[in-house]
Amino acid sequence: MAKYQIMDVKCGVVDGGVGPCGPGTGVVVAEVELKSDAGETVFLSLAECDGIPNFYKTETSVYDKHFEDPIDMDFFDKLNEHGFVDGLGCGYEEFFEESDYELYQEFRYLVYVVRSDWDEIDRFKAETVGKWIGDFEIPKSDVEEDWEEEVDLGEEDDD
Repeated sequence: MAKYQIMDVKCGVVDGGVGPCGPGTGVVVAEVELKSDAGETVFLSLAECDGIPNFYKTETSVYDKHFEDPIDMDFFDKLNEHGFVDGLGCGYEEFFEESDYELYQEFRYLVYVVRSDWDEIDRFKAETVGKWIGDFEIPKSDVEEDWEEEVDLGEEDDD
């Protein structure tokens, strides 16, 4: 299994705008640029809307496309067709159950970034850019802690 070094991290919020039914939901977008120990570059992205994560793996950065106005729907149709990481589920609970996925820790890194406040994102980024995944501990995000509590409660109910 390849080992990855964090080269860059970006995070921002896409304004949901105002539609005919009122204000739209904002989307939190984070992207990490990784370089493998073999020298290959890969970009992992996480776009969260209404608490639902969408995981992407691409060969080039797609971060800025999320912030274009107007939105390039053709681009996102292609991204969903070719870059969407299938098999990680439709929610964080399903993601955490897929811990054997090849890039699980790398995506956990993004989950932590997306679920953190801005000061923590800046601190975490400063501490981790340039380091290899696995050489530092990725803190548990709020959704991971919630998932663990639910799993623990489920096990207690089985007893």
